[in-house]
Amino acid sequence: MPPRQGSTINFVAPPHPEWQPGDHQPHHFGSENYIDLVPEEIGSDIYPAIISSVCPRPIGFVCCLNSKGQRNLSPYSYFNAMHHDPPLVVLGTCQSAVRDGNRKDMEQYVRETSEFTVNMISNWFIEAANFTSGAFEPGIDEVDVSGLTPMPSVRVGPNRLLPGLMTLPFQPCQSTSRMELQSVFHN
Repeated sequence: MPPRQGSTINFVAPPHPEWQPGDHQPHHFGSENYIDLVPEEIGSDIYPAIISSVCPRPIGFVCCLNSKGQRNLSPYSYFNAMHHDPPLVVLGTCQSAVRDGNRKDMEQYVRETSEFTVNMISNWFIEAANFTSGAFEPGIDEVDVSGLTPMPSVRVGPNRLLPGLMTLPFQPCQSTSRMELQSVFHN
């Protein structure tokens, strides 16, 4: 498809424009051999395969407060929007190797206060956003150390962030622990 006159958007043609319903698609890699990954055998080494196979993968930039008012900000790649009316997001947390009880700060804080914001990460502050994924000690405010600018939220306590384009405020409606999930997948 040619670009529209005056447009700065380049339209890309589909890879098989001659395809018709019922036509078989050629295999992308020229082979129909697949590798069967068994998570129970691979363990945590499966992480690169998981994050590389779901693309593009939005990153939720989660800001929350604990019961003492301490702030946490962390990027979450196990995040996505699931519904629009009402807005519903899903966040997945991994166990922390450096925390008692294996909970990351975000998970612990949200369990304490039942509020968080999801800020959308944009390219113009990607370095600061990536910096917040470090293994900070509990109580360290990632908003302050990253240099990002907090702004008061209207509906919940945790901040929204500048220079983000959009912030979604949430109160969890359901939380499922890892142990409950493991019993589903390992039985």
